[in-house]
Amino acid sequence: MDKKVQQYTKLYIYEIKGFIRDCRSIKIKGYLGNWPEPPYNYLFFLEPVDSEIEKWLSDQGGLEVTNKFSIDYSDWQQVVHRTHKVGRFLILPGVPDGFAADTDTSERTGVYLYITPCLVFGSGLHPTTSGCLAAIDFLYGVEVPDTAIDVGTGTGILAIACAKCGTNKIIAYDINPLAVECARDNVRRNNLEAKITVKEGDGILNLEKSDLLCFNLDEKSFRCLIKEVDLREFRWSIISGMLEKRFDQLSQLLPSGIKIRWQQVNKGWLTICIQGKE
Repeated sequence: MDKKVQQYTKLYIYEIKGFIRDCRSIKIKGYLGNWPEPPYNYLFFLEPVDSEIEKWLSDQGGLEVTNKFSIDYSDWQQVVHRTHKVGRFLILPGVPDGFAADTDTSERTGVYLYITPCLVFGSGLHPTTSGCLAAIDFLYGVEVPDTAIDVGTGTGILAIACAKCGTNKIIAYDINPLAVECARDNVRRNNLEAKITVKEGDGILNLEKSDLLCFNLDEKSFRCLIKEVDLREFRWSIISGMLEKRFDQLSQLLPSGIKIRWQQVNKGWLTICIQGKE
């Protein structure tokens, strides 16, 4: 999919309101995938397909187009055109030709992350993603968690960073099938299939015991996490996706007994690293 998309300069996006039973069954030329944000779906295409969408909708029930727009592919993708550095991490777009990705960084000056975003958020340029990488850089200077869970993995960049720093078992969740496909591709690019398992599903409702929880989602998801999960059960949690100005209110939701060991504000976005059980 990545090579195919890179031949184009624009993406055409149709906002569809309603529940799509099987987005993989959409047989329209240029269709790339669906980004679900209930109650809406955002269908990505390589070219305008107004008439095709209208015909497809006529065979569906309870769906309607509520918006359509086009954007430059590079603006959506946030591609890292050159090495982007966050702490010990150096982010590169995919794997350079003739250079195989591996997990041995002992002969280099940093930890290389080979990330191709495709249609998925998480190239490392957004303040919440770079904040989480900076938190991982801090935490792994203190200790190396043996197991980790990454909720809302996106491109898989945080799971890959943890694996390259020494974590042996990581489960990465995302409810978005596009993200799952992209994360699995990036795990392969970095030769980390033995360490990282990418699963499609709601990570909050499927959390397993682990030493580290990585959570880079929105405020609504954070509130759901606090409601469903006792963060004291994790030795460490890295949390981002909230605005600094909202944290005083949101921090009251955190359970007693945890310690904020590290925090960073980047362009108004807050990332924290908290310690749960000793």
